[in-house]
Amino acid sequence: MEASIYIDKDERRAGVGSKLYLALFELLKAQNFKTVYACITHPNEPSVAFHKKLGFECVGHFRSAGYKLGKWYDVTWYEKRIGNLASPMPIIPFPALNSKTVEKILNK
Repeated sequence: MEASIYIDKDERRAGVGSKLYLALFELLKAQNFKTVYACITHPNEPSVAFHKKLGFECVGHFRSAGYKLGKWYDVTWYEKRIGNLASPMPIIPFPALNSKTVEKILNK
């Protein structure tokens, strides 16, 4: 599962991103996902620090792999294991999750 969140610059460093990601990880676990990936434009030290704080590890660095705003950028991929790989289960679509489970996760 590749996941991204974007926080308004005026709301950064207030814990919003961490709360969103932690809730997302719990929802993804409930859906039986085992690994979460984050794709980060390089350089982006604030994003790298944020992902490392949440337990992501760098698993790949691609040179000049992304083009935006008239410039080529490197891209790094980060990975976080959220489930046990020994017990694969079918992915549960989000709408099929138990609503009480979703409510409990979102109300933390």
